[in-house]
Amino acid sequence: VIANSKISTIIGLTSTTLVYANLLSKNIQAISIARMLIDKLNEKDCTETEALKLLNSHLSILQIFEKVLII
Repeated sequence: VIANSKISTIIGLTSTTLVYANLLSKNIQAISIARMLIDKLNEKDCTETEALKLLNSHLSILQIFEKVLII
């Protein structure tokens, strides 16, 4: 579906879709908004430490992949 679509951008948090989208189609820009969400949650003094740990853990995996833009 991704390879045959006319999608130019995929935006997500930490999904494997962000990793595989560009592998399937070089015309797709994968963008993670995980860092933005983490920053906003920290600004709001989020007390859900387990959720923040999980987001940070998944974000660290995404950072391995050069084709995923993290904003």
